[in-house]
Amino acid sequence: MSGVRKLVAKMIRTIKADFGDNPAFDLVVFSGDMISCGGQDKDDNCLFAVKDGFDGFKKEIIEPICAAFGLTQERFIVAIGNHDVDWAQASEDIKNEIKELNTDVKILPFYEKYIEHNNAPWITDYNEFRDRLYTPYNYECNGGYANLVIEINERKVGVSILNSAWGSLPKTKLVLLEQDQLADAYDALEDKGCDYKICVMHNPCQCFNEDEQGTIFDSLMAHYDVCFTGHTHQQKDYRISHGGDACYLSTAPKCRASVGDVTEHDVRYKDGFVVYEENEIQYIVTKYKYSNTREFVQEDRVETEKVTIQRNLLPIGALFDLRKELCIDKYLLLTNEALERVINELLEGKHQFIRLSALSGFGKTRLLYQAFSRIRENISAPDANVYYCETYPDDKKVFNEIKAIIENNHKGNGIIILD
Repeated sequence: MSGVRKLVAKMIRTIKADFGDNPAFDLVVFSGDMISCGGQDKDDNCLFAVKDGFDGFKKEIIEPICAAFGLTQERFIVAIGNHDVDWAQASEDIKNEIKELNTDVKILPFYEKYIEHNNAPWITDYNEFRDRLYTPYNYECNGGYANLVIEINERKVGVSILNSAWGSLPKTKLVLLEQDQLADAYDALEDKGCDYKICVMHNPCQCFNEDEQGTIFDSLMAHYDVCFTGHTHQQKDYRISHGGDACYLSTAPKCRASVGDVTEHDVRYKDGFVVYEENEIQYIVTKYKYSNTREFVQEDRVETEKVTIQRNLLPIGALFDLRKELCIDKYLLLTNEALERVINELLEGKHQFIRLSALSGFGKTRLLYQAFSRIRENISAPDANVYYCETYPDDKKVFNEIKAIIENNHKGNGIIILD
C-alpha cells in the first residue's frame, strides 16, 4: 500500500498548494475500479479478497482525503467499476445468460431478477461496502443504484451512484446499465425535491450498447446537471444539450495504485485527477497529470461559459427578438385579402384549435410571425400570453412544458403555437 499512500499524499499536497490549506471542496468523486482485480477467475491468474480490497481503499484513500479536506464520508462518492466485480461468485450459467443480454427486452427481466433485488453475489461485496459507507446519512438504495441527498451551501444536492459494471464480463465488451436503474434513481431524487443533481457511474455513455445509449443521454440531459464517469483512462469534458435540457459530462483520467506511470508512451493515459468547479456563469476544470518529476502538475485549466438554453416553448416576444437578431424577418410580408382573412381568423380566437397547412417553404411560420406581431404592437405585455414551439422529436417533453405553462399561468386565456 506504500504506492497508494504516496500518490494520495502527493495529490493532497498539490491541491493545497494551488487551492489553499482549507479548500472549500463539496465532494470527492471516485468513478470506479477501487481494486486491481476482484476475486479469482479461472481465466485470470488473479486472487484477491474483494472485501479486504474495499476496506483497504477506505483506509488508504477515503479516510486520508476526507481528513485532509474536512469532509464526512457521505462527501466521498465512489462507484463500482468492472475491476470491483467478483466474477468468481457468478455461476457459468449466469455468465452465459449475461452474454446473451443484447436487447432491452432481455436486459430488463435479468436486471429485475438479479441486480435490483440483490440476488447478484458477484456485486454483493461492493453493495455491502457502499451500504456501510453511506447508511448513516440521507441514503437510499436497491441492488443497482444508490442515492444520497446532501445539504451543500443551503442547497439540496442529490447524488445518484449507478452500477454500470454488473454485466461487464472479463474479455467481453459488454457494458450494461438497464434504463430502469437510471429512471428509478432520478425519480427518487425528484421525490426528494433536490435543487441540483449529480450522476456518478463507471462507464461513459458511449460505452453502452446502441439500445441504451440514446435513452441514457436523454435522461442525463433531462434530469442531471453533471455526470462523472471513468473507465476509459482518458480525461474528457463536454456539455450535452438539446432544447431546454443540458448536462455537463466529465470523464476522469487514470489514477492507479502506484506512484504514477511515468513510462507510459501515450500521454493520455498518464496518472492524473481533475478539480471541477461550477458557478452561475461557467464550468471550470483544472487538470493535473503525473510528471517525470514524480509530482502532480497542472496541465490545463479550461473555463467553459454556460450558454443560456432556450426552452422548447418560448414566449412569442422572445421568438420575435431572436428572429430579429438573426435577420430572419427583415422583409415585410406582402399581404392580400386571402392572407388578411387567415390572419384575422388566427387573432379573433373564435376556434379552440386551428390547423394551418401548406407545403414546406410556403411561409407558414412567416405568416404566424406577421399575425402575432400585430398583437405585440397593440399591447404592453411583450409575450401577449402566446407561446411558440418548433417541432421537437420527443413529444413527451413538449407536452410536459405545455402542462407546466397551463398549471403556472394565471393570465387567463392564451395561445400555444406548435410549428
